Amino acid sequence: MSARRTTGMVTMPPRALDAARSAHPAATAQDIVLAAIGGALRRWLLGRSTLPDTSLIALVPLYAEGLEDADTPGVAPVLVKLGTGEAEAGTRLHAIAADTKAARNRLGIAAEMEDPSETLGAP
Repeated sequence: MSARRTTGMVTMPPRALDAARSAHPAATAQDIVLAAIGGALRRWLLGRSTLPDTSLIALVPLYAEGLEDADTPGVAPVLVKLGTGEAEAGTRLHAIAADTKAARNRLGIAAEMEDPSETLGAP
């Protein structure tokens, strides 16, 4: 890493993720995490007056049941807009959820497991 790079890490209690999923039932746990990342990047870029006119895009692994083999899990890489141009968190989340749902539909894969602790790990 160079001196110009910055890293950060946050944790989200499973209860907070559950509450967000209850408030936005069309969103997966992954959508909620992506929306939080998009919001954090938006604030960081705004603070430096470098927010681009178009949304940042992330390469996101989506679990794809049926693509796994003996050595690797089934994962399909998908480009997702992070909604960095959207100030309102709920609108950002809905856009990301629509984007990942469209990607899953194109690839013929199902949404994640219903219990986020199965996917993200229980506390």
